[in-house]
Amino acid sequence: DLTIALVESGPRAGEYLFTPETVDQVPSLYDAIKAEPRRIEASVGIYDFLFMKPAGIAIMTAQVIPSRWLLEGDSWTNRPVLGEPIWRWIALLTLLGVMGGVFWGSFRLSEKSSGRKSPTHVPWVFLPSLSLIVMIPTVVYLLGNVLFFTPKLYSLLTEGLWGLNYIALTTLVWGGFRWLTEWVIKLERLKTDSTDSQLIRLGSRLLALAIAIAILIEGANRIGLPSYSIMAGLGIGGLAVALAGQQALANLLGSLIIMFEKPFRIGHSIKTGSIEGQVENIGFRTTQLRTADGTTLIVPSSEIIRTPIENLTLRKHWRVRKTLKVGLSTSLEALSGFKTGIETLLKETPGVNEKSIRISLTEILTEGLELRIEFTLEAKNGAEQLRLADIVLTHIVDLARISGIRFAPEEPFGHPGLA
Repeated sequence: DLTIALVESGPRAGEYLFTPETVDQVPSLYDAIKAEPRRIEASVGIYDFLFMKPAGIAIMTAQVIPSRWLLEGDSWTNRPVLGEPIWRWIALLTLLGVMGGVFWGSFRLSEKSSGRKSPTHVPWVFLPSLSLIVMIPTVVYLLGNVLFFTPKLYSLLTEGLWGLNYIALTTLVWGGFRWLTEWVIKLERLKTDSTDSQLIRLGSRLLALAIAIAILIEGANRIGLPSYSIMAGLGIGGLAVALAGQQALANLLGSLIIMFEKPFRIGHSIKTGSIEGQVENIGFRTTQLRTADGTTLIVPSSEIIRTPIENLTLRKHWRVRKTLKVGLSTSLEALSGFKTGIETLLKETPGVNEKSIRISLTEILTEGLELRIEFTLEAKNGAEQLRLADIVLTHIVDLARISGIRFAPEEPFGHPGLA
């Protein structure tokens, strides 16, 4: 029976074509009717001419090789093997060999070029993928329009080749976006490890991933796999990954929040919870800090955003709180003069905010009197704040020495009770 059916998927979806089963019956149908009387206008031996002899090759090379050399006579290459003449198998192996040789040559060339320290060396990496993308459509055309492979083998070969073509295209898109991203970062003169560079890389990868998935779905549809099954598989796979990597996703979201809101940048000193240090790197999962003693801390980004973040670098005013324990033998007159002297000293110190000065007696203890000193300093960073605070506290110690103030416990002045 000859059957014509509607094509539901693939590049010819919506057309009515002979079914594969009908096409597979063509040789047997021909054998069944070739002994029947022929019509006068019929071409004798047309099937053998087109499918058993290299007619397509003869037509394509007619300007170079005389057609009779290829078509006349009964050569051993016309004998069928597995349903195909020997010459067709030879042509197939030759095509695949040439394609493999070109791919290997482009791969070796890309390997040699990738080691060159020049701005143009990176695109050579894409040469193997480009060679496949160019060669595969050509090979598919030759298989169907020159070599005239039988439908079953032709379908098998072309599905494999088109699948390889879409994989090469996906690889090209993914690598191309990566190269383009680094080129843009270099063009804009951004630091490679800066937050802006990381955001550009993330956006580029997400866009490349979306395009790559679209290419793979189209490729699956091209070789006969229904796109809805691919989408369902991706959905189930994505759900499984999300459930298995909840912590990783939380860290990724934490990094994205840090990158977009920018509560701090690389080089800033921050304090979050019990962690304090200078930011050295902001990744897609963790943030790297360097503490004051030189220790490197790798902190998950989800932990950083769960606690208040204090950006020490962006602070303009630094509050200083110190408590002095003055001996009980100190007279009220001396204590009052000491407080007045500290207030005058702070007001005369550059960077101290006069309105923030607080000097008060807070506790009367058996071991001494607690005198609290509070003030704020204007400083560009933590290092400058420490330097200014050191100067102020040193002057306070000198003032206490001059005023005859002794700190508790009542010991020689060389051991101040400074808290």
